[in-house]
Amino acid sequence: MVNFLGRETGLVRFAASLITFAYIFLWHGLMARNSHLKLSGCHQSLTLQENVFVWSLLNFVGVTLEAVARGVGSHPYYLNIEV
Repeated sequence: MVNFLGRETGLVRFAASLITFAYIFLWHGLMARNSHLKLSGCHQSLTLQENVFVWSLLNFVGVTLEAVARGVGSHPYYLNIEV
């Protein structure tokens, strides 16, 4: 079985990344809660707080996918297939 996130450090990194982006959302999202600024998108407008949430979520997903890809890319099974 492929261990995507590494051994113990993978799970710790995952948790640290989750905590970091949650903190960013809480800090900037709570600061933006009092703001009535609307950011217009294609079909709907998002509040600044919603925009910070989407940004935090997408960055967390991106960092997690990067870690998974790095783990798969360094796995011996993948290295044998790569030739």
